[in-house]
Amino acid sequence: MKRIGNIYEKIYHYDNCKRAIYNASYGKRTRKDVKPIFDNIGQYAAILHKMLKNQTYKPTLYRNIVINDRLQGKQRETQVPAFFPDLCVQHALLQVLAPILEKRMYHWSCGSRPNKGTSHAKKGVERATLQRRNKAKYAVKLDIKKCYPTIANDPLMRAFERLIKDKRALWLIDKIVRSCEGLPIGNYTSAWFCNFYLTPIDNLLKETHKVNFYIRYIDDMVLIDSNKRKLKKAVKDVEARLAEMGLSIHPNWNIFRIRKAGNGYKDRPIDFVGFCFSLGYTTQRRRNALSLMRHSRRIAKIHRAGRVIPHKLAAGFLARAGQLRHFKSQGLKRKYVDTLPLKIIKGVVRNESKRKSSTVGGI
Repeated sequence: MKRIGNIYEKIYHYDNCKRAIYNASYGKRTRKDVKPIFDNIGQYAAILHKMLKNQTYKPTLYRNIVINDRLQGKQRETQVPAFFPDLCVQHALLQVLAPILEKRMYHWSCGSRPNKGTSHAKKGVERATLQRRNKAKYAVKLDIKKCYPTIANDPLMRAFERLIKDKRALWLIDKIVRSCEGLPIGNYTSAWFCNFYLTPIDNLLKETHKVNFYIRYIDDMVLIDSNKRKLKKAVKDVEARLAEMGLSIHPNWNIFRIRKAGNGYKDRPIDFVGFCFSLGYTTQRRRNALSLMRHSRRIAKIHRAGRVIPHKLAAGFLARAGQLRHFKSQGLKRKYVDTLPLKIIKGVVRNESKRKSSTVGGI
């Protein structure tokens, strides 16, 4: 593989630094630590340019917070980087590095990539469950255990050294990688670095084992095939390869027959990226449907009382209601969406967006 060089000049270029601050500030421009920097974007872009050009950048300490993920029933410890310079440096790096990584990544490797989010992952699974059902009989879902914290710094840097020969670019990547043991969950670069690091697993499954359908969303993997033995051998090889990389999968995996229309609850659907995939149809994950119901009831109660619907509640409801268009859900939509004042709910979100956009200017 040909190594990439002469990219550091593009990273520290003034225009790239200015665009990095602009992109990093998106959705945060009213925050106290962001607004002064965005209001003086030219001045701070010059500081960032000089810092990167002279290689004087030093990552600051992360702010550790604990997030309660109610849907997953977990507590996630998150490392939040400072907006300036850390988050801006990460954007400056990826604005140049991301297109290089994109060319070397697997098409159905999803998550934090342009146009490759949950909708792209859903399309990947439905290629098997809706379009080519004759080649989709069995499935196995794998989850890498504590993926971000267990990706070691040295193997990750060796992977980048095999791709990049620009020593100054490697210096900057090394600064970000070694700013924390493992990949910090709050870093903008972490998902990209994780996807890049797991590329050998993608190649193993598609080029060596030739699994009929393989989709990965960050650290969650779904393998679908008509041959049960092939899947079992592929999983064993994945376990061995991940062990060489210092990673492991949760031991509770099993190969199951995919549910199809007409066989009731005999087999299992594939539970992945918020959807449940069966042969011939797709449904919403149960806890997502329950969340939509709760939002709908709260909004109806607030509207009946004549109170103002909070923006956060309205935005959350519209996001969940938008998922319904991806599968047959007429009953759910008729009972929990169509009965609400949708014009008022959309107006709340639209007015808040206008208010935020009026407080900041463009670049």
